[in-house]
Amino acid sequence: MHPEAPSDTEPAAGMLDTRDRLIEAGIEIFADRGFADASVRSICARADANAAAVNYHFRNKANLYAEVLATCHLRAVRRRPMPRLDATGEPPQKVLRRWIRWFLELLLVDGSGPLGRLMAREMADPTPTRALETLAERSMLPMLNGLRETLMALLPGGLGPVQVQLFLHSVVGQCLFYRHAQPALERLHRLHRDGSLPGDPRAAALGVAPYDLDRLADHIATFSLAGLATADPAGAEP
Repeated sequence: MHPEAPSDTEPAAGMLDTRDRLIEAGIEIFADRGFADASVRSICARADANAAAVNYHFRNKANLYAEVLATCHLRAVRRRPMPRLDATGEPPQKVLRRWIRWFLELLLVDGSGPLGRLMAREMADPTPTRALETLAERSMLPMLNGLRETLMALLPGGLGPVQVQLFLHSVVGQCLFYRHAQPALERLHRLHRDGSLPGDPRAAALGVAPYDLDRLADHIATFSLAGLATADPAGAEP
């Protein structure tokens, strides 16, 4: 059993300053309403702040939204430190498996709360702000660089940057499938279970929450390592 999704907000709003209260209020309201329908007035009211507080601390709603996204992501990552190669000498195969398990938990446990709703909406339909760019620079890039270090320890020398990037995207994409395909997977599982589709419903259930994160991590790691073993430095670089 995986742990329950923790809250994405800090515990005691009374201990936070106005800027932090605006971020906490923004997490809740942006997650519920989206960027376009969330008003500065409602965020200030939720934060028990002056109506001009967003302009004072962030200049505008777009900057607050970017800060909310980055704060949510960084908070989730701090809660579960990212596995990476270090001086302990742990084999990169094990580090890759732990990274995949960590990323799945980030997506499927932390991602079930406001963080997941915010990220899913922004990834699928980016707002006309710099929010996604800020998130990529401050949160996503360090995470992917950690995975790249591990993959480079597993791949043969001489691969071009595009080849390496494709392997990286393949690992990440397998994990993201279980987050973003969840609604379709739930419906397919019901069809298998009810007999509307042929196939064993036990197999279909693998794609339905609550997930067996260890089983998924083992499968994705095994599949990825087999693919990495086929890397050919002599392959044409697009």
